Amino acid sequence: MLRFVQEALVKAGAVSPQARLIHNVTLSTGSTLWLDVGDGAGNWFHVKACRQLSLAEEFDRFRLARERFPAYTAEPVAHTCLAGWSILIARAVDHVTVGAADLAASGRSGESLRRQLIGFFAAAQASAKADILRQDNETFMREAVAYLAASPAVSPPVRELALGLDASVWGDIPAISQHGDLVLNNLARAGDRLIIFDWEDYGVTALAGFDICLLAVSMAGMDAAGVAAIQRSENPADQVWAFAREASAACGLPYATFRALIPVYLLAFRYLKRNYGEEIRARMDAMLGELLP
Repeated sequence: MLRFVQEALVKAGAVSPQARLIHNVTLSTGSTLWLDVGDGAGNWFHVKACRQLSLAEEFDRFRLARERFPAYTAEPVAHTCLAGWSILIARAVDHVTVGAADLAASGRSGESLRRQLIGFFAAAQASAKADILRQDNETFMREAVAYLAASPAVSPPVRELALGLDASVWGDIPAISQHGDLVLNNLARAGDRLIIFDWEDYGVTALAGFDICLLAVSMAGMDAAGVAAIQRSENPADQVWAFAREASAACGLPYATFRALIPVYLLAFRYLKRNYGEEIRARMDAMLGELLP
């Protein structure tokens, strides 16, 4: 595999043919590998390789995200196919993880992170009119509800929640392409700069507020109690997810409307994660089941 990665890096002009690579396999899941690769001269690359699926569309989404949010993304370098592997290469970013406490902290560091986070949502809203990835919200939700209502992998409470939704609820949601998996695990800090990782679902849904919901729920504990707290908090000023009110305004979404739409966002997230492992699906179903009256 390292030989294939070196061929891909050389082909992309990222390293010389004489470079002696050092590497670390950071994660292996099924047919997908993630590697950190260095060329020995101080340059590091993050590599994703998959045998069963093409990463070409993911690379295109990553490049578009980089064009729109250059301050928030790593640099995609290349996508290539070698020996049956689809290989995506990006420049690695030296970073530290960001937790809920970091985003909620008082002082200069916390204020800077929150300002950058709101800036990201404002930039997403500004790019909406020219968005070539934008998925029609009505079409997307119709597909999501149809899947959730029919799939045997979905729990009965989630099926009931999906079938009980009034379609008019999402009819007026602004269409703004969403990151699609904006949870704490995909946020980091490189110096004073907020970095967002994992753009594979960028633009799959355009439900404005979807990303805000995922991040707020992630900060609140990713459970039903956290969801309920967000739904009932008219003023989140003293909560770790306090950013959500200003972020909603940046997306043209009243905060009360955002809170009312949380079940829609979570059902959409369950649909997007339909191919994930059984443990994640079961956790999502349990959380959604507790939202029923």
